[in-house]
Amino acid sequence: MRARVQICALPRGISLTIGIVGTGLIGASIGMGLKAKGHHVLGYDLSTENTDIALRRYAIDEAVSIEVASKADVVFVAVPPAATVAVLDQVYASRAPETLVTDTASIKADVATWGQDKEWFVASHPMAGHEKGGPKFASNWLFRGAKWIICPGAAPTSLMAKLESVLKELDAIPVRLSASEHDRTAAILSHLPHVLSGLLLETGAQLESTEASGGSWKDLTRVGGVDPELWTQILLGNRTAVASVLGGYVARLGELQSMIERSDKQGIEKWLKEMAKLKGKQK
Repeated sequence: MRARVQICALPRGISLTIGIVGTGLIGASIGMGLKAKGHHVLGYDLSTENTDIALRRYAIDEAVSIEVASKADVVFVAVPPAATVAVLDQVYASRAPETLVTDTASIKADVATWGQDKEWFVASHPMAGHEKGGPKFASNWLFRGAKWIICPGAAPTSLMAKLESVLKELDAIPVRLSASEHDRTAAILSHLPHVLSGLLLETGAQLESTEASGGSWKDLTRVGGVDPELWTQILLGNRTAVASVLGGYVARLGELQSMIERSDKQGIEKWLKEMAKLKGKQK
């Protein structure tokens, strides 16, 4: 029988070597946040432009090879979803004996399947981001107050606790969910809002100008101009959950349209009151 990994949560004041594989918006923001806490950050990216910007913006201390980054105490794989499993394979094969590996992919099913027998890997995903990508938009406060989903797998509780300690240094709030729960949650709380934002922009294009728009339009369309390649990967990678959520949304939208067409004052008012109650329950 294999000996189980036993690692305690990170003691206060302990400096770690952090590996960042993928120094885009998320990776560079992780680097900035952990450098500010006194950790030594190594960065690797296929794009030397990204690592150059990350160095200039103090997101990493050194630009290194993927093999060197993979031997850090904790390694964050922050690459596009479609590349995540392949990069994890490379990182995990190069890791040091006690290197903790995690990822930041916004879809967890394939990643969790890959990691189901790997005791030194914890699947994770920060519920935070920016409508613009790349290290030049990174910040050390990106994850402040943001939920960071951790999906339990083969890793022992003690190793997950270590990762949670590191995430708390980024002022993130760790939340444990299964991979399937994560993907449905992300479909509703992240992927659907991006789709709706795009549809609003598409509808607004019917107007000659949106200069008359108010705050609600700007708020609801903020994430509409996202990276098309990345978000194609996300929507197709989580297609089962996204399609299911969209199906329910379309049906409900049709019901609301019918109430408006029928001038159903009572029905509309009841719906708005229910939405006000739901809004009031939000944390």
